[in-house]
Amino acid sequence: MFIIHNSSIMCKDKCSSCCINAGLPRVTSIEWQIIFKFLKNEIDKDVLKLVIERTIKLHSNQIEYLLEEQERIQEPHTQRDESKYPKPKFKCLECPFLVNHSCSIYKVRPAICRTYGYFTIRIKGKSKLFTCQMSANSIFEDLKNKFNRKI
Repeated sequence: MFIIHNSSIMCKDKCSSCCINAGLPRVTSIEWQIIFKFLKNEIDKDVLKLVIERTIKLHSNQIEYLLEEQERIQEPHTQRDESKYPKPKFKCLECPFLVNHSCSIYKVRPAICRTYGYFTIRIKGKSKLFTCQMSANSIFEDLKNKFNRKI
């Protein structure tokens, strides 16, 4: 086992590729309360208007999928029957909080956004790296340098 520590993996300003290609961010109820409070009390009103417009444009045709997901997550994941409640097939992969290639809720963004590109999980015994292409390239370059071989 080895650990790669790469302090050079930093998001480029206005990149937003993970906000466009990774799907809707999943948030906990506590995270949503924080985001809601931010939207209600702190966000610039013109930006809020854009977020609302984007949400309607991008996601209003997905109401049935969002309701399916709400129903699906009512059961704990350890007891969930995926054949009874399969994951909905969301049609839009863009975050409604992305405005002019910047996160409009960056200050209160959910954990999944804070950690994107910097963690792995194991699925069926195999490690999966969640990252954008820029970060992946940087990680592979570090591995090549560390082990002096092609990857």
